[in-house]
Amino acid sequence: MIVRTLLIVCLVAVLGGCSSDDERIAEHLQRAKQFVDAGERQSAIIELKNALQIDGETAEARQMLGRLYLQAGNGPAAAKELAIARRLGRNDDATLLDLAKAHAVAGDLGSLRGLLDELPAENQGLEWYLLRAEAALGRAPGDPPPDAESMHSARQWFERARQADPNDPRAARGLARLAVLRGDPDAAFDILASATAGIGKTDLQSWLLKGELELSRGDYEAARTSFTTALGLDGESEHPLARLGLARALLATGDAQGAAPYIDALLASQPRSAAVQFLNASRLRLRNQNDEALAAVREALARDPNHGPSLLLGGQLHFRAGEFSQAEDLVRRHLMQHPDSTTARQLLASVLLEQRRPEEAIELLKTQAESTPEDPRLMALLGSAHMQLNQPELAQRYLDRAAAAAGEQQTQMTASIQTQQAVNRLASGDTEGAIETLRAAVDQHPDFARAEVLLLLAQLRQGDTEQARLQADSLLQKYPKQATAHNLKGVVEETAGDREAARHYYQGAVELAADYAPARLNLARLAILENDVPTAERWLNEILEADPNNAQALLALANLDARRGDEQSSLRKLEQARQHNRNALRPRLVLGNFHLLKGDPVKALQVIREAVAIAPRDAVVKSLLARALLAGGEPERALEAVQSAIELRPKDATLLLQRGQIQASQQQLDAARASLEQALSIAPDLQAARIGLARLAIAARDYDRASDLTREVAQALPDAAIGSLLMGEIQIAQGRPETALEHYTTAYERAASSDTLVRLANLEVSLGQTRQAAERLSVWLQQHPQDAAARRVLASIRLRDGDLAAAASLYEQILEVNPTDSIALNNLAWAYDQLGDERALGLAERAYAQTPDRAEVADTLGWMLVRADQLERGLALLDKAAAKAPHNSDIRYHLAAARAKTGDLAGAREELELILSRAEDFSEKPRAEALLHSLK
Repeated sequence: MIVRTLLIVCLVAVLGGCSSDDERIAEHLQRAKQFVDAGERQSAIIELKNALQIDGETAEARQMLGRLYLQAGNGPAAAKELAIARRLGRNDDATLLDLAKAHAVAGDLGSLRGLLDELPAENQGLEWYLLRAEAALGRAPGDPPPDAESMHSARQWFERARQADPNDPRAARGLARLAVLRGDPDAAFDILASATAGIGKTDLQSWLLKGELELSRGDYEAARTSFTTALGLDGESEHPLARLGLARALLATGDAQGAAPYIDALLASQPRSAAVQFLNASRLRLRNQNDEALAAVREALARDPNHGPSLLLGGQLHFRAGEFSQAEDLVRRHLMQHPDSTTARQLLASVLLEQRRPEEAIELLKTQAESTPEDPRLMALLGSAHMQLNQPELAQRYLDRAAAAAGEQQTQMTASIQTQQAVNRLASGDTEGAIETLRAAVDQHPDFARAEVLLLLAQLRQGDTEQARLQADSLLQKYPKQATAHNLKGVVEETAGDREAARHYYQGAVELAADYAPARLNLARLAILENDVPTAERWLNEILEADPNNAQALLALANLDARRGDEQSSLRKLEQARQHNRNALRPRLVLGNFHLLKGDPVKALQVIREAVAIAPRDAVVKSLLARALLAGGEPERALEAVQSAIELRPKDATLLLQRGQIQASQQQLDAARASLEQALSIAPDLQAARIGLARLAIAARDYDRASDLTREVAQALPDAAIGSLLMGEIQIAQGRPETALEHYTTAYERAASSDTLVRLANLEVSLGQTRQAAERLSVWLQQHPQDAAARRVLASIRLRDGDLAAAASLYEQILEVNPTDSIALNNLAWAYDQLGDERALGLAERAYAQTPDRAEVADTLGWMLVRADQLERGLALLDKAAAKAPHNSDIRYHLAAARAKTGDLAGAREELELILSRAEDFSEKPRAEALLHSLK
């Protein structure tokens, strides 16, 4: 009895539990329906999810939830719920239709097409016609646009839908989309304008599509109205596409503040959307917050690496920041998706031009130029490209076409193109034509400041300070609160010779804009001109406080350090300017020149090649490259580099001079003479060319011609040493070193310099006046302790005289300043070796690592290795040295001794007999004679 009672109680409890769950589910369903009726979709969804937590197999809850997701535009979630509802028994036509709609919204066209034939034809109506049209029209991401057959099919279904219910706006909306796909946006707009005025007045999707069309037409106010209407039609004012459209319309008119609340709402609800992050980046760009805008672009591309608008915007932002490699990468990725994008192509062309790659820019724009020859920006870009190619006539033709195409209606663009025309004329030497063009730009477009500034600068270039002063006054009157106007006025006054007035305007510019660097740079320059170094340093350091890596300020401070003799501090600042200004040319040019002057062509080439990458068609860069290549022992490539510079500037006499000097160094005497004469014909006052011709005459033993040229040089440069130096060279060539010494002494007394001193000292040494040379060098070094060339000559004298400790000390001082000086390393190694200093071999290895092709360096290391019983490597190095310097008897003695040590007695005797048969003395001659005697 007890057992039976317990069973009954349990059964009642179980039944009671089931009844309770059903009631709770029913309550949730009832509340969900009430929320739906009240338009509170999210609250209804919560109630339905609560019901499904009790029993996930509740078909009604699944069906209601799927329909709510469908209304919210969440196709995947709707399809999932409705598919479950069908499995649970909801197989009616309405559920089937809702599931088909969900697949359509989700873009799952395969599943949609699979459902289309499940409903018998007699039961199909408006909704099914619309879905069939979508199935014909739709494409998966990455698919090509629908073909003509698909569009024809879609049009038939949309027409049947309109016949089924003329008052339903969706068919009209579909026909509008078809018109867009056919390339007829005007027809699409007409359909939507009619629909939204009538049957689609309350259709959110029609307003959204109309807004998109208005955006594409540039009618931003109308688009704003359409998206605002759409936003009001959505029951909970949450529709993301309406917010997106409205934000885009506001941003297009520059209203970043008005767009902010919509973008912020989208960021809160859809932070992972690439489109939303792109809008945020666009807003930040309008606020000139470029770094933050780039961060938003990166966020968008992290969500969708192929998001076209973000790729293009990122390219624009990197371009604005001067980060051209990054800009190029993003714009090229955009063009892979949109190869016909005019904006992207022109942006990429601008990037290429900034990188001095005009040929690539022209190739990129070629097709577009053929199809749209009246595009003013396109013509202007092509003009700029041909300017970079030093083709001024072709550049002018394109710029003239650009100006004509821009017309009077595009004021800013017309003024910009006129300014480019003027720049081209200035570059080609037509200053008067440039001024005329700029005056026209200023007259027609008085608010275009760039033209006014360039006009002022062109007038200064022509030497017309009065007109430049009038132009500066005009700028000051128009822009009294702009630092640039005050700075330009200062430039004019300084050019006119009134430094105090210039200082007044420069200081005015600083007072107007505390972070305005150009005025501070000008004030620093004035202080330097007046030898007021502390004031100059104060102005320059103020620039660095605001901008720690300002290249111009760092270069100016580096120059001051160099003038003080503090080369290490100067070098540090130059390196800082280089490292932190990736696209700055001048720090690399100065650094390259610095390393060349220090005799380090390897470091110079490294820096100069960076300059070449920045400006591959810059003649100055190519000229410096030629110097570095020549110093590095690559004369043929040096000649190629300077020739390419001449092709860019064929009338540049200094480049022709450089070519002649390189040709002369390679014994191409006739070619050198022609280059120097050409340079002199262009610039008759270019005395360096006349000096070069004099030296060529000396080499040709045409001493009369050499003397005539030397007298011309001396007459042009009466206070310079070069005339006396040349006369000395003529005397040396004629075998009269004593007379040459008189001329060299006169040159040194007239204009003492390191170069003249070194020549004089070397001549004195050759005449046996070693003591006098050493005394002169010692006095000079007391006054010029940083002169490495003079110190090197004195060290060689001490080495020759056998004062090894003094020589070693001098070479150590040279290496403190330039640790990679291979000659100093080699000679110090030799001195240490003679002194028995164990550091000798390590230094010889370092010298050889620096310059393995120098015979004397290979000899030093090889001889040390032989004496250290490292015979194989030592002999190989001495063979190499002897091959490079076959007439150096000291090296050949070392080779003979090495062969004797390895057992090659016959080879040793052959070498010794050869060098001792020569009628010359050499330092190792006594040892060579003793070794030969021992081998007989």
